[in-house]
Amino acid sequence: MQYKFAADSDIYTGLHDICSGSGPNKIYAIGKIFQMPDPIEGLVSLLLEVTVDGDRLEFSTIFNAYESITDYYSNFNCIDKDPYGHVYVGEQDGFLLSSNGVNLIKNITKNFPPAGIQYSLYIRGERSAVFGTGAGSIVHVDEDFCKSYPIVPDEMGKSFITAIHGIGSDFMVAVGDAGLIARYSDGMGWQRISPPTNDDLLSVFCLKSNEIYIGSRAGDVWIWDGDERFKKLDVEFRDDKTSICGFAEYMGVLYGAFGGSGIYRLSKDGFKNVPEVEGAVIGRIKITNVGLVGVGSGWGSYCNWFVRFDGEKWNAQRVSIPF
Repeated sequence: MQYKFAADSDIYTGLHDICSGSGPNKIYAIGKIFQMPDPIEGLVSLLLEVTVDGDRLEFSTIFNAYESITDYYSNFNCIDKDPYGHVYVGEQDGFLLSSNGVNLIKNITKNFPPAGIQYSLYIRGERSAVFGTGAGSIVHVDEDFCKSYPIVPDEMGKSFITAIHGIGSDFMVAVGDAGLIARYSDGMGWQRISPPTNDDLLSVFCLKSNEIYIGSRAGDVWIWDGDERFKKLDVEFRDDKTSICGFAEYMGVLYGAFGGSGIYRLSKDGFKNVPEVEGAVIGRIKITNVGLVGVGSGWGSYCNWFVRFDGEKWNAQRVSIPF
């Protein structure tokens, strides 16, 4: 289709998040098309299906937010799928979108005021999700019911909840700007936790309720016992420190998306880089039905990275999103 970009602007594409798809060799992905220097004036969000055939990837557009959601733009930030096949897509203006892979339903949180979803979506169970907002609150969504939990008081200013992870529906941890950490346990609700740093926190992974990994924008990783003890882990960066964008456990090993440093794995000596994917830019990493997948974006149409590990072989390649 013809997008309404300015004629003298550079056009870029971005690959931002993934989850399991509709078949054994398919995954869903969020893509974006935008112009510079003003990306908001020409932003298109896409829900993509990626077919994986060995080292070959085929992208197809399922849903185009530019023509289907709004007259101007709709900024998708995150995607995930529950065990029953329901797909959730987080949108920047505070709505949570649900999808069966073909049809997308806007605004299942229609009774909740817009607050912005910023890379923080956690699936609790069937038709049950939790997401963090740019207004310092966490919202629980069950079917068409949603409830907001303010984590940052208004008098302290707004703060992004950048990541949420948990163990089932009864234990969750959220992190965010300026060292924000909050813990949820069944019967206790959300409680703020005294953090080990005031740096912005971007990622969290609950391996166990007493073994929680937290990553910062400054490039540090902590392991937390779920109570009061934090320990900073060693990370062997090859060059400058980069942001810790996400974690995933695959085949008993914990991996991290370390931004411009690629993918790292946890060993007894701390996190060390995976040399097979050195040079890749990875902003999100997840377990999917095609294995461990990491995606990320640099500048330019062919600077989107797609990395996959099937348990035996790593494959890293630059891809272009069709538009």
